[in-house]
Amino acid sequence: MSLASLIQNHLTTCNMPFNVVTRGDGKIDARVPLSKTVKSVVLQDRDGLLVAVIAADRALNIATLQQLLKRSIELVPPHDYVTLFKDWAPTTFSPFAKNYGLRVLVDAHLAGQDVVFFETGNPNEFVHVDRAAFHRLHENARFELSFTQPINADSTAAIQTASSPPAQFSAKAERMKFRVQKTTELPPMPEMAQKIFSLNSNPYARIQDLAQIVELDPSFAAQIIRYARSPFYGYRGKLNSIHDAVARVLGYDLVMNIALGLASAAPFKHTRTGPLGLNAFWRHATYSAVLTQSFCSLVSKGPKPRAGMAYLAGLLHNFGFLVLGHVYPAEFKRLNEAVAAQPQSLVAELEAEIVGVSHNEIGAWLMEAWNMPAEVIAV
Repeated sequence: MSLASLIQNHLTTCNMPFNVVTRGDGKIDARVPLSKTVKSVVLQDRDGLLVAVIAADRALNIATLQQLLKRSIELVPPHDYVTLFKDWAPTTFSPFAKNYGLRVLVDAHLAGQDVVFFETGNPNEFVHVDRAAFHRLHENARFELSFTQPINADSTAAIQTASSPPAQFSAKAERMKFRVQKTTELPPMPEMAQKIFSLNSNPYARIQDLAQIVELDPSFAAQIIRYARSPFYGYRGKLNSIHDAVARVLGYDLVMNIALGLASAAPFKHTRTGPLGLNAFWRHATYSAVLTQSFCSLVSKGPKPRAGMAYLAGLLHNFGFLVLGHVYPAEFKRLNEAVAAQPQSLVAELEAEIVGVSHNEIGAWLMEAWNMPAEVIAV
């Protein structure tokens, strides 16, 4: 589904500049702040339907809105949107509700934003407009009311926003995503990982440049040498330096991605024991990385993944367990104990019961926030 017809016609008729950004390019979440991404909640009061337009990093507080308007308000279930608004995908709705003859309330936190992103009718696409266009499109809307709260606030008043499909993405999950991507509880991408990224974008980088970065951390350097000497490669010569490991055995791309994976995980500390502890995590991560790299060597037709990227994807595919243990230690402890007590159970089922979201989602949120390669986010 393309840009909803009513919205496209209105933007074109009003001669307002806009552009459409696709989520599928793997970059949108990294470059679009939640505070500038608009979501809408469809409500109903004694006078009929109305729409509350809010920022994606905030949740509607119904109690506050009822006090401000001095009337009773109810949510319209998102699955009803498809019958109310024919040219919009289920569970999504335009923030420009006046085009559908509806009353609009814009939360005061959006009034001062310089640019705004909102859904097009397709949950994978966003329209980007500037502040002037956003205000012109809401000429008769009320901007002065403040009826939201931070989405990570622990409050029963925080509700699921309209753009979040109820079965796949709960209000709790959205709060967790905001906490993972936007708070200071998690470390920024480590300095070594940033240096590796910078080197990767340098077309004139040499093996010696990479070796110098890896050698800054003796533990990383030792693991690179150990891997180069492993039976997997069968190299029988002497390896006296990182330069030798790169030039003679592993190759520039693979060493860069191994170092990037190790550096990314370095700041995360939690229990070492149990089926999800650090010992088990690294054992499984290393086996997965080597196995993924081996699979790629068997690809004979069509596009072939780079060995280094395959290794990195395998190494980091369970990264969400590290994030969960760091940010939610109590939930991680319960999950670790539950997996140990019920080894035959699916981890995903236990995660749904104890955490509410999967470690895959949690890991992807951080990978997006860190601007990691699209392949790593996907796995």
